[in-house]
Amino acid sequence: MPQAWQSPEDSLTDKRFFETLQSCLGRLSETGRRVFLLRELMGLSVEEICAKLDLSTTNCCVLLHRARMRLRSCLEDRWFVKAPKPSVGRIAG
Repeated sequence: MPQAWQSPEDSLTDKRFFETLQSCLGRLSETGRRVFLLRELMGLSVEEICAKLDLSTTNCCVLLHRARMRLRSCLEDRWFVKAPKPSVGRIAG
């Protein structure tokens, strides 16, 4: 389950946040990054993105979903959630 972010608006004024975001964007596939940026920053519709990148609607939506989930996970790990995550150990038996 995604973690709740504390004051995400405050991060928008911090240059280090944008450096972290840029690093997280760099971890996406080229196509995933392009789809995400076209949709979220440029505001293109899914139909416009599909026409521009020659993608099916289903593929575009899958790429968007994966990009959002990977960015969220990366930002949680590198920016918003500072506490270490509990590890899942093996049960001896």
